Amino acid sequence: MAALNLAPDIVGPPLNRVTRAAKRLKIAEGLHAIGGITEAEYGAHEAFSAVVTASATGVPGVAGVPIWFGPAMAAALAPALAPLTATVNNLTATVNNLTATVNNIDARQQNSVATDNTDLLQGLRHAATGVVPPGFPGNLGALNALTAGQLGILLGAYGLSMAGDANVRRRRFKQFIGIRP
Repeated sequence: MAALNLAPDIVGPPLNRVTRAAKRLKIAEGLHAIGGITEAEYGAHEAFSAVVTASATGVPGVAGVPIWFGPAMAAALAPALAPLTATVNNLTATVNNLTATVNNIDARQQNSVATDNTDLLQGLRHAATGVVPPGFPGNLGALNALTAGQLGILLGAYGLSMAGDANVRRRRFKQFIGIRP
């Protein structure tokens, strides 16, 4: 413990305090290695160094890491992280689309056997939202009874073309949800 008294804390500019705290921690490491101080005393010096660094920089610090290191690393890594972040976002969108596609395979398979107006239809999930759009018909009869406006809303919700008259659009929607001609 006497060696630590050789490097007492000083009151002064923040960076001087950080430097002194780092020196005290190095001395404590050496003493701890040879059994000159206890684990608790060493822990107190680590905590002191962290508090001094945090108060001087305004950022919780790690003992032994220079103050400039964090911002410098962030600036150096930013150009490399931007494309990686974009790639992760694209992969997330692709996974969401694939999940919706897999869910829609089952729905289309069930819809493919609908032949009677009372046969139930399984709603297809939107690729981006994963939600069945409101107004999706519950059975084949309800699909056949959709107005041109209702049909246009459903075609738009799935991003399908609205070209053609009501019969052409109805056939397009039926084909999209898996109903056989």
